[in-house]
Amino acid sequence: MAVTSAIPAISLITQLALERKKQAAEKKKKAEKLEELVSALYEHNVWVLRHAVSNQTNSNDKYEQIPFTKLSAIQKVYFPEFEAHFSNLDVATARWIWPKIAGLTVEPSEEAANLYNKCFNEVVHEIQAYAKRERVIVESW
Repeated sequence: MAVTSAIPAISLITQLALERKKQAAEKKKKAEKLEELVSALYEHNVWVLRHAVSNQTNSNDKYEQIPFTKLSAIQKVYFPEFEAHFSNLDVATARWIWPKIAGLTVEPSEEAANLYNKCFNEVVHEIQAYAKRERVIVESW
């Protein structure tokens, strides 16, 4: 009789162990994706700043891979809670950089640069708050 009553307890312990293992794997995957998100965010920032300070517009710039696409994909799949901040960053990037890349002779405004910097810093702050809340260490900082 003692053996049959132990079977449900063993089953429950096994289920709990499997659930914890699954949660640990999900947390590890989310931490890896957060690392990728941070890396892509800084790649995007370097790309933006490179275009902002460049005095030349290369016609091939219109066709190069934009780091924001990777950044946006990771954010949409793994971190939908950041949607508003990344959307703001995308708009700020477009206002500041795209006229220059498009070959327009418009001088980028200081207002557009300040908006971009504000949005970029807000995204960084949100990611840092998320990492702290979820106890995730991001080595890219």
